[in-house]
Amino acid sequence: MINNVLLTTDFSPLSNEATEIALKVAKRTHAKLHILHVVALPSHVLLDNNGDLLDDCEMDNSLPRARKEEAYQKLNEWKNNHDIDTELLVRFGHFNEESVKYAAEIHADLIIMGSHGVHNYKDKITGSHTEYVAMHSTS
Repeated sequence: MINNVLLTTDFSPLSNEATEIALKVAKRTHAKLHILHVVALPSHVLLDNNGDLLDDCEMDNSLPRARKEEAYQKLNEWKNNHDIDTELLVRFGHFNEESVKYAAEIHADLIIMGSHGVHNYKDKITGSHTEYVAMHSTS
């Protein structure tokens, strides 16, 4: 039985296609749809224990905060146009780690994400985001 579906999105065309699939699956199974967007940060930016940006007099955190707010606006607009039980979350961090962590937190039964496949040398060595999440998730 599927109770919790996790959809990860970066708002790309492939993510939009994954969104349509997740919507259909969640509706058909009467599952709750959890949508996660991760705002990537440079390695020198620090987060507190709650995953919020640490304010540092030397760092301007306005751009990451604006990106997080913009992502919430896009997600809320989508949610307002669809009649389905949906939980929205935008986090700062690394996509792979945050996706696996959130999947465990919500006890995701299914993870849906867009994948572009392996197109370059880096992907052949490090693997794709989809591959990482599939290999490290307990879902």
